[in-house]
Amino acid sequence: MKNKKLIILVFVCLFLQAILFMTFDFPFKILPVLDGFPVGLATPVATRLLIYWYLPIIAFSFYISGNIKDLLSNYGFLQISRNYKKEYWLMKQFLNLFIKIILFICLQLALISLITTYYIHWTTQFFYLTLGYSIMLFTVFSLQYLLELFLDAQKALLIINSYVVISILAADLIYQNTTATWPYYLLLPNYGMGFRSGFISSADTYTLLTSKPTSLIILLVVLLSIFIVANKKFKTTDIL
Repeated sequence: MKNKKLIILVFVCLFLQAILFMTFDFPFKILPVLDGFPVGLATPVATRLLIYWYLPIIAFSFYISGNIKDLLSNYGFLQISRNYKKEYWLMKQFLNLFIKIILFICLQLALISLITTYYIHWTTQFFYLTLGYSIMLFTVFSLQYLLELFLDAQKALLIINSYVVISILAADLIYQNTTATWPYYLLLPNYGMGFRSGFISSADTYTLLTSKPTSLIILLVVLLSIFIVANKKFKTTDIL
């Protein structure tokens, strides 16, 4: 029942996001969710764009919150005790998470393309933007799964969503107050914005915070680290 109600929330937020982007005049280059927005914008504009971009993400975060523990309390325990090794079962949950994220992104891009004036153009740039956005979301939500192995689901939810918002805002503060570039690599949610990751080059709105190959490599390394730590923790977790 919980998941059914929350999936409706995700759908509502996706529709609302598309409508909000339709009514907001901003020089996006590809699609609003893939472009994100550059640093250095006026605060009212940046705030609105952050809310629009982030709205379905927090809804999806609520949707997956507590999934592993909920599954373990139902048929997950029986699967592990009869057929599955712990590590295999856990990796299957991460795979299911990845599939959900892909479906989420496909619906998100389809709604924006249908409702707004922005259209999908099957170019190399669109592919790289979608890839960066997908891996960023998978990394962030995998981190949420990992935290739930150590903390309550509510605490993991709060930490992850605080990290996403703080990362986006911190990038602006760093850009305005220092020339240092290394802190950007700690702010993973920025990797999913074309205007910040270097996948969009436009003189009037483009700001390169991270290099393209480096950001993708970091995301993959973080993902691998999450899987390793999650497996080690799950092996020692009592599922009774």
